[in-house]
Amino acid sequence: MSDYVYLFRGGDTSEMGFSPDEMQQHVQKWFAWIASLRDQGIYKGGEPLDDEGLIVTPDGAVTDGPFLESKEMIGGYVMISADSIDEAAELARGCPVLLTRGKVEVRPVADIEGHNCEGKT
Repeated sequence: MSDYVYLFRGGDTSEMGFSPDEMQQHVQKWFAWIASLRDQGIYKGGEPLDDEGLIVTPDGAVTDGPFLESKEMIGGYVMISADSIDEAAELARGCPVLLTRGKVEVRPVADIEGHNCEGKT
C-alpha cells in the first residue's frame, strides 16, 4: 500500500445558503465519511485548514494570504493508504465536499526513503 493525500478545493458551504440544520447534516456527512475510512483501516490523518495564512516568498518577505477565489482555496486534507491512485480516487468519490461543488485533488505521497537531504540516493 502507498499513501495518498486528498486536498479539498472549494466547496464553500456559506455559498450554498445552508440552514443551520442543513449545515449540521453536512458536517455529519463529513464525520461519517472519515469514520468509514477509519473503519477500513486506511485513514492516516487529516484536518480542516483555516482561511487565514501567511505567504513566505523567496526573498524572505512574509505577507498575508493566500488570497484565492473560494473555489481554488484548499480547505483541508486527509491522508489515506490505498493500493493505487485509482483506488484512492474511487474512495474520494464519497467525499462530502463534492456535494457542495468542491473538488478532491488526489496526490500520491512521494517515497523519500533512502534519499538524503540533497536528494541523492
